[in-house]
Amino acid sequence: SRGLGDVYKRQEYGSGKTVLIKDVIKEYNDLREGRAVYINCAIYQTTYSILKEVLPKGDLIVYRSNYELIRELRKYIKTNKMIVVLDNFEQLKDSDLITRFMSLGVCVFLLTDNEENLTNLDTNIRSNISKIMTLPKYSTDQALDILKAVAGKALEKETFSDDVLLSGQILTVSLDVFVNEGETYYAIDEKVPQGWTIIDSTQSGYI
Repeated sequence: SRGLGDVYKRQEYGSGKTVLIKDVIKEYNDLREGRAVYINCAIYQTTYSILKEVLPKGDLIVYRSNYELIRELRKYIKTNKMIVVLDNFEQLKDSDLITRFMSLGVCVFLLTDNEENLTNLDTNIRSNISKIMTLPKYSTDQALDILKAVAGKALEKETFSDDVLLSGQILTVSLDVFVNEGETYYAIDEKVPQGWTIIDSTQSGYI
């Protein structure tokens, strides 16, 4: 849908929202029927930074203002479907951006860990939310499947077993970080499964 049929997704911290929505985004983009973009508003909080992520990366173009970015977005969605997923949307510095996306015909998904964040949205935004979805609590087998999928992406298959994932033993996870040219810092927003605790960070990292 390209109108104001937007979806607000809610569930407790660690429920797997981000993993699920990223898988859906990948499948959608593989169909090449439009463009879906995931934005973590804990990292990208300003209108300018978000619009730069939303627009397709093409030739090196320096946009000087939000106006120029909106203009390019308006041109793009005239011929392309656009879906924007705003995770941790409550951390947006300018919630008017949600209204702007809606007015342009962008399909917006809002993700949060706390349903109370919905009440802080502008009345106009709330009135245009067509559906609220929650993720049910996982069974033990489902939780194990999620942990195995996460561990499988970060670890060699021979380094862990089902018993290790459920026994409370220490699990070491390695992340490869690639910083774009010209950037001087970066942050990793890692939401560990509920009940897990990060106890250490190596190689000059800190928690």
